[in-house]
Amino acid sequence: STLLRFLKSNCTKDNATYLLRREAGQQNVQLYDVTAISASRQRKWIWWLAMMSYRFALRLGQMMEMEDAARKRQFRDRKRGLLTTCLELLHDLNDMDGGAHETLCASVEEHLADTFLKEDGDGPHPSSESFPAMTASQQPYSCVSIDSLNKAQDHLKSGTRVMWVLLNRTEEQEKETREKLANSPRRRQVVRVHSEDSSSDDDDSNSDESSQHVSYGLQSISMQLFGLLHKSINVSLRLAEYHLQNYFSSSAMRELRSAARRISEGITLLRHMGGDDDICHLKNTLQCQYTWLWEHCGHFARSFAADELWRDRGHACGDDVISVLRDAEAALSLSNISRGQSKPSSWMEDFSSDASLTKDTNGSVTLLKVSGIIHVEMESSDPDMEAHSSGATMARKLLEQQRQIQRDKLRVLVAACISYSRAIDSIQKLSRIGFSVERPPPSTTSESSLLSMLQQRLGDGCNEIGKILLNDLRSILSGKNSNLSASERPAVAGVLLSSAEVLFNEGLTVFQDCNDVCNIALLRCNLCQCCKLQTNSNYSSQSTESVSDRAEFHLQEAIDQLQKAHDALGDRDTNPRIWDMVSNELAATFLVLGVRRRQSLLGGGTMPVVMQSLRLAPGKEESII
Repeated sequence: STLLRFLKSNCTKDNATYLLRREAGQQNVQLYDVTAISASRQRKWIWWLAMMSYRFALRLGQMMEMEDAARKRQFRDRKRGLLTTCLELLHDLNDMDGGAHETLCASVEEHLADTFLKEDGDGPHPSSESFPAMTASQQPYSCVSIDSLNKAQDHLKSGTRVMWVLLNRTEEQEKETREKLANSPRRRQVVRVHSEDSSSDDDDSNSDESSQHVSYGLQSISMQLFGLLHKSINVSLRLAEYHLQNYFSSSAMRELRSAARRISEGITLLRHMGGDDDICHLKNTLQCQYTWLWEHCGHFARSFAADELWRDRGHACGDDVISVLRDAEAALSLSNISRGQSKPSSWMEDFSSDASLTKDTNGSVTLLKVSGIIHVEMESSDPDMEAHSSGATMARKLLEQQRQIQRDKLRVLVAACISYSRAIDSIQKLSRIGFSVERPPPSTTSESSLLSMLQQRLGDGCNEIGKILLNDLRSILSGKNSNLSASERPAVAGVLLSSAEVLFNEGLTVFQDCNDVCNIALLRCNLCQCCKLQTNSNYSSQSTESVSDRAEFHLQEAIDQLQKAHDALGDRDTNPRIWDMVSNELAATFLVLGVRRRQSLLGGGTMPVVMQSLRLAPGKEESII
């Protein structure tokens, strides 16, 4: 207390710098006013002041863990001020040609970002009651205010820019060192004669040590830069989620693009960090962020297709949404993430491989092909191949001629399904190695909730696309669409029907994977509708000689689908409304099939039905029943 009173009475100048000193073994303390030395801008003194501020800031960070909320807020503000002072002094030192100290500046920027990211939610929460959370995964920084997230992102970007400059310069130095070693006489000689003069050996040894030092430096720089990118990706994804909930389309698209580019940069950094075993955990964390990225992309596209407010409040169109997803795909392409490597690593394909939906449709559904029309593989000798190809072309043109809102809804739904498919593939890859994607709160979500949610949304998307195609097909059959001639309608109708059936089957497979019995039953009903529409001989996939046999074949397929729907539901108590709907549809289908069989057996004419029925043999009567 005596010392504090002494300092209080003597340290009275504003913006002054004092030095308190005590000799070893002495009781007296000496107080020096060193403001004049500080004002002289000596590099060594500025360095001391910067490091003192940095160390005090780190100590305050350790003390914050044991304080209450009010004291934490005071300590956090003080720590932020010390780090800001340290950064300003380091910039002044750089202006005086005292060195850039890039790694230290980047570390200060990261600590400044942490002071915003580790807040206890003083500001408004990113999630709003009017806009429920769109993601099932519990991402980092869920309790950080939006203002703090933006400020933290600014500091992370500043640190990242500094480290990229340092990394590029270090790579150039390593390249020059390797060239020198490759051109040295010692490296070129196959057999070397020992000389008494060991100066050349010393030079080679120094070169090897220099090369090793550069490699270690490159690895440490890459590791620090990776940490900055990892936090920046999480912040971008959190900001994107907030913007998506509030219809801020331009901000959401900016953050999604930024996250995709940083994930790509993080992947390229892994080549400096050792072998595949050394980077396994880092690769898995990037794969987790990759999953979240495509989850957000899928939510963006799915929400745009279902909510007209994206046009009214967000001022966005379908092309804007698809362009964001294409940019994310391009940033994570194999040619981009493997730049600088002569041969890409095998694990890089986990980030750049095609989605399962693209593979299942033989490349007919990609972000560059979002019409929803699926090309069916046929043999070159198949006579229907040319008709199917021309029908697919006409079907795409027909869909392009629709109104913009209808066209955008279909195209964006296809893009959403591709995004969900990529996210599901990524989760399944991580699950196989035992890495958990989500961070569930204690007492809530199960470990498979994110995967189930994404599978359900993928199945819903496929179902919606299939229903849109069936509606277009019905408009063609009813003659409402006058853009097609009578000769073109069968080919276009066949393509629309086959595409819808493929998408319904894709959705059915996904629902079966997540064991969603109600949606399985509904998908079976939609497949039943496809079978009934195929009773028309002009675009049936079943080649039989008789039109009646073809119709009965597809009606029997419809009955099989409805019976499988009943089997999936198990009993009526599972969902009485869906059970009754399936039962009514099944009864109606049985009735149609029975009438068709009766008509095919009895034939036409003016003879009364009673007289015609007398001609039926017992076996034929049983076939009708």
